[in-house]
Amino acid sequence: MSESIPKKDIEWSRGLLATLNAGGVWCVPRSGLIFTKTGEKSMELRVLMPFSPEMAYAADEGRDVPGTEEDLLEWQMVDYRCIAERFRAAGIEVSDKTGLMAKKKGQG
Repeated sequence: MSESIPKKDIEWSRGLLATLNAGGVWCVPRSGLIFTKTGEKSMELRVLMPFSPEMAYAADEGRDVPGTEEDLLEWQMVDYRCIAERFRAAGIEVSDKTGLMAKKKGQG
């Protein structure tokens, strides 16, 4: 077990995976990352939510949402990194086999 990842985060990660059937989907509302359970101890990033003009409007209104496409990409990258660290500490493989994050970063 990783010393830098809180035990409660590791337990939460294991608990989340246990609630999903094979092929089950987990969506992260904050950043629009969508993962699929691909095995007993594996998840794969499948979809990234695109930026929409409504997000910019909501950000201008003071809501805690990304205000630009670059902001959304940053939120997605931070969330992916944090999720991968915690799940890996729990013995769960997290992958981005299609390179969604790399492709998005190349566009941003």
